[in-house]
Amino acid sequence: MSEKNTIQVIKEIQQFLEGRNDKIVTSDGVEHDMRYLVNIEGNPDSNKMACIFHRPNKKPELEYIEYRPFIYIKDLKALNINLYGGNEDLFNINKIRNGIEIIKLRTGNHRRLKEGFSYMVTSTISLNAIYKFFADGGLNLNEKINNGSYSLKYKDIFFSLKPEEQFLIHHSVRLFKGIDNYSDLHRMTIDIETTTLRYKTGRIIQIGIRDNRGFEAILEVKKINDDEEEAKLIIDFFNTIQLLKPAVIVGHNIEGFDMEYIIGRANELGLNLDKLHTCYKADKKIYRRENASVKIGNSGERYTATVAWGYTIIDTLHAVKRTAAVNSEIKSTKLKYIAKFEKIAKPDRMYINGSDGTIGKMWIENKVYIINPKNNVYEVIPDQWQQLSAKLYLLQLKKKNISEDDYKRLRNEILIPEKEFVSWLRNKKETIGDYIFTTGKKIVRRYLLDDLWETEQIDNLYNQSSFLLAKIVPTTYQRTATMGNASVWNILMTAWSYENGLAIPEHDKSEEKFSGGLVRCYKRGYSKNVVKLDFGSLYPMIQLSEDVFPIFDITNVIKKMLTYMTTTRNIYKKLAKNKTLNEEEIELLQTIDNKVYNKLKFGEKFTDEEMNLFDVKQLPIKIINNSLFGALGSGVAFNWSDSVCAARITCTGRLYLRRMISWFKKYGCIPLLAVTDGVNFSFDDLTTIDINGNPIPEPKPIDEVWIYGGNKGIAALIHKFNTEELKSPFMSIDNDGKYESCLNISRINYALMYTEIDKKTGEVVMIPDSNNGNVLIPKKKIKLTGNTIKSKVMPEYIEEFVDKGLRLILEGKGAEFIEYYYDYLTDIYYKRIPLKKIATKKKYKETIKEYLNRGTDKNGRLKAKKAHMELIIAERNKMHNQKFREIYLEKYRTEPPYDDISKITFNDNDLIEVRRFIENKMEENEVILFNEKINNNENFRALYVLELSREYLQPEPELDSIIYLVNIGKLQSHGDSCIITDKKTGETYMASRLISSKVLEENPEMTGEYNVARYISAFNKRVKTLLEGFSEEVKNNLIVKSPDKRNYFTKEQSELRNYDHDDFDESMYLEKSEIKFWNKTGYNPFKIWDGFKIPEDQVLVLPFYDNAIKYVSELLSKKMNKHVPVKSVNDKLNKGDAVLIKNYESYSLGKFNGEYIEIVMEEFNVPLTDIELKMREERIREEVLIKKANNKDKINKSISFEGDLESEDIEYDDYVEDFS
Repeated sequence: MSEKNTIQVIKEIQQFLEGRNDKIVTSDGVEHDMRYLVNIEGNPDSNKMACIFHRPNKKPELEYIEYRPFIYIKDLKALNINLYGGNEDLFNINKIRNGIEIIKLRTGNHRRLKEGFSYMVTSTISLNAIYKFFADGGLNLNEKINNGSYSLKYKDIFFSLKPEEQFLIHHSVRLFKGIDNYSDLHRMTIDIETTTLRYKTGRIIQIGIRDNRGFEAILEVKKINDDEEEAKLIIDFFNTIQLLKPAVIVGHNIEGFDMEYIIGRANELGLNLDKLHTCYKADKKIYRRENASVKIGNSGERYTATVAWGYTIIDTLHAVKRTAAVNSEIKSTKLKYIAKFEKIAKPDRMYINGSDGTIGKMWIENKVYIINPKNNVYEVIPDQWQQLSAKLYLLQLKKKNISEDDYKRLRNEILIPEKEFVSWLRNKKETIGDYIFTTGKKIVRRYLLDDLWETEQIDNLYNQSSFLLAKIVPTTYQRTATMGNASVWNILMTAWSYENGLAIPEHDKSEEKFSGGLVRCYKRGYSKNVVKLDFGSLYPMIQLSEDVFPIFDITNVIKKMLTYMTTTRNIYKKLAKNKTLNEEEIELLQTIDNKVYNKLKFGEKFTDEEMNLFDVKQLPIKIINNSLFGALGSGVAFNWSDSVCAARITCTGRLYLRRMISWFKKYGCIPLLAVTDGVNFSFDDLTTIDINGNPIPEPKPIDEVWIYGGNKGIAALIHKFNTEELKSPFMSIDNDGKYESCLNISRINYALMYTEIDKKTGEVVMIPDSNNGNVLIPKKKIKLTGNTIKSKVMPEYIEEFVDKGLRLILEGKGAEFIEYYYDYLTDIYYKRIPLKKIATKKKYKETIKEYLNRGTDKNGRLKAKKAHMELIIAERNKMHNQKFREIYLEKYRTEPPYDDISKITFNDNDLIEVRRFIENKMEENEVILFNEKINNNENFRALYVLELSREYLQPEPELDSIIYLVNIGKLQSHGDSCIITDKKTGETYMASRLISSKVLEENPEMTGEYNVARYISAFNKRVKTLLEGFSEEVKNNLIVKSPDKRNYFTKEQSELRNYDHDDFDESMYLEKSEIKFWNKTGYNPFKIWDGFKIPEDQVLVLPFYDNAIKYVSELLSKKMNKHVPVKSVNDKLNKGDAVLIKNYESYSLGKFNGEYIEIVMEEFNVPLTDIELKMREERIREEVLIKKANNKDKINKSISFEGDLESEDIEYDDYVEDFS
């Protein structure tokens, strides 16, 4: 594409993405300034959109702006659907009544568009008026059918968007225009503190509120367990929202906790949310919408969304989860972890362990603590000195108002008599440092404020891209923060189609699977000197370099958008890194960002803040750019999906990766691992090959021998490969990192060790040496890919070993690893591992009643038992039996009639009667009768004591609290729920026991009994995965079940190395699925790279495609009495060219009109060779087998084609005349 064309494309796409209109004029002649639009709320019964503006220096404003709702629909006549029974008069009357206009859309004669949604239906009244028009005509588009889950019956007939999206598309406007930075958008962050984790059993004690314009407040109750106080707290919260009127309300897990709790408590307290001002408009009601979806990686996650009219509610947990799905270094999505991971957390950040209601308890008890104000490390003062401490705390508060002498005198009066307390304080000063006194409430308040601040920072960091995406995608901010990439592309393409009168294509119905990226593990085990080379944005660049786009995209907009995004992103990336732009890029910058262009033109330097903004601006472009391939291969998620394009991209990507591997291997670089777009190579510091690939007599340093384009060493090879081998303006490889070592386990499971570099200074991060604290050494970090080495659910005792053991391996210390293994095994064997590390953590997610009524599985069997629930029940039953006996003995001076309370029988009426007595709800005469019944009925008396003893039981664990479970079985086979019989006593017990979370947290080093065999087995299973770099002797003999069975290894046996795994030569062969694709489409892989190999039992039938082209050309020439050239899909096309499109043995004929290929004739066949006939039979047989394997009932596979070119009676004359 020429520079002039590129500028035109950038202008066109930039205007489209950013919204063409800053101002619009509606049909009533009113002009609306659409800048600073932050929220929109639609109503399907209206043609007016509620628009909320945050204009500078003004209060938020609400305007209702007219638009024209629309839906897309297929050609109903082609589907034999007649609206209004074919009555044209009724049809027209209802068109007028509902303000309907029906517009036929362009299809370019492409099947996907013709069979797609080729008509647009609009209404001047409302979206529901469109649905009414069809329903009255006999086609209820909203009708649902029960097919397991209720779905729309006619979902394949029509296509629609949300009203908010329709409004933005209709007017070509976007949200947040005029608001350049996320920090400029008015956002309010909230967080709550509660007494429990479930609103049914707890209360809200605090609601923290902070916005990015300086407001900060903590709303809190003055009394505990007071309905009026809590209700007032909730009302004050909603009133604060209405006072601030932010555009966005943010929280970390706001949808999973905060809003659920606030609305849940409001309902429990009987607050009428209909009468409270909970939304932007007073007449709207806040509510919770179930089954909302957020896209996390490759899967969707359901959640309950809060809908507050006029406000966007954003959960930063979603953003963190989406990031964690693509960043394996993130091990947790909790706020405190992420703040530390991103180095956001303040040095004096206040921490509280929030499990088991600690925060609520701390607030309610409000004890006195000592705290170091520099780092906020604190400790509660023991109960015996709480009163003394309260006096010291109050004295501390008065310190400012009294003299220093008076303060010391009063302090001494309190402390001198209390020598033991003074001694305790002195000891704590040594561990905590200089301290002051504080209270539980103050700690909780500071903790809440720190939570708010960190959430705001995480929102700034993780939701910046979603905000910028909302500036270019015509949808709401809440959707850009939760939707998948295919949906982003679907909305963009629908907007373009709307503006250009194009049909929406039918979904790609192809069930044919295509090759994924090339993935190989050439060397398993340990390697040193590793460099990771990868193609920059491989799949998008393949599309631009090889022109891989859907043939039915008749305005070439996908290519235009990819061109715009690639160009824009590359320029912003260079500006962010302060790199020099070339002349063409400077010229393009004038179109992309004139303000930046002028600054650059006049030689002004960019500030750090501006360069950071450049980096931020390329984020949404990167997201859209890199997600196109996924959208193209997504099937029904993206109307423009195209399995042919997706397959061509991956097959081409495989060739490029092979090309890179083959080229670098010639220079002595050893391929270790290849994954889709990149390869990990190991290399020596010395080489015997010069930069031109020629041998040299003796080894020399690579930095002396490999010099190219001003680069040295590996960088020189990269530059040479990009310049001489790829020769493409789009395709290039980059150095994605140099690593000291790696451990390859399998194709997508490996570890890399590297030296950490400070992102701000660019310098190596130094840390004290663990062996000598006075010496600083470079900090080494480990990057893990895959979950074989380490998973997020790994027991703590195994994780501790893997962390250190993996580091020893990556440092090349094989012998030390072996000794460490045996030492750790010994600790496990002799039960030296703290119970907190070895115990299994379980979340208490259901009550005992819910568990006992858990129901059955799909096979009708009772759902599986859960060890922790069975233990809790057993423990409570044991306590209940003991209490029952105690009370019975005390009351009746005799042993109870039952040795087990489970033997007591009763009916519901008896139970009601007993409960009424215990709760003092009986009249005097009823009490007399009740006592007589107790004296005369032994079973009834037992029931009474049973219920009486129930009052003395401790409550169940709090929902969502952590339960610690330790296996105490004797054998490896003893699972947690296993019931064991004591051979001596005959008693039975469960192979696990509960340990109090409080005990473990207070005594983290506590040891005790556990199932040694079982824990060693789990440990050894994980250790085995780390042994890939060791010799066979170590692999086969290291693992033992007890330390007395340990083995010893020589120095040579203990050395770490790598071993051949996947065969290099084999990976240079095209796989069957690749050959199938090239044969199906006729695209020529040799035009990309000719260094690949073909298996002997496979064949590329490219010559047969050439024969078909020749055959069609001759046939057309014969009919026209002149030569009619026909081109292949591999040729460069000029306006008027005929092109033959291949689909296995079927062909379509197209004409290139200068913009796109217009299909003239679809699916005809040409004479086939014997080889082609055989291949067709094999393919059909294979497809039949696949369908049988998929349990499909009917197999309707035709081996004939729709038409035969020789016998087809078509009017070619007019068309062929245009060829010349």
